[in-house]
Amino acid sequence: MTTVLVTGAAGDIGGAIAEVLAQRGHTLALADHPDVAGRLDELCRRLDAESITFDVTDEAAVTAAVQGLGTLGALVNNAGYQGVFVPVDRYPLEDARRVIEVNVLGVMNVLTAAARRMSPSSWQAAMRWQ
Repeated sequence: MTTVLVTGAAGDIGGAIAEVLAQRGHTLALADHPDVAGRLDELCRRLDAESITFDVTDEAAVTAAVQGLGTLGALVNNAGYQGVFVPVDRYPLEDARRVIEVNVLGVMNVLTAAARRMSPSSWQAAMRWQ
């Protein structure tokens, strides 16, 4: 059986996605940043899912974690970062850098690693969505 990888699973949206996928009988690998490992582990225990922690901006960590999953049937590339809620004239440049690192480069890191673990039939199914 193939596994569905959900990143950002410890957050509200990722957790809700994981809940629906579990209800539909999917085998899940739920991933998030090490800083939220406790919340992620709690969700994984409840859903009988595999827990994986990595920073999506760390290409080597992403690759290593995803390689250990076996064949992937699908990816929900949900991890993201928004920074602080302040007017743009006070928005910290460091937060803007982190937004780009997580929401652009991190998405690409996970997508690349996951694509290497997906079966041809998974790719064919994904292509039908276009």
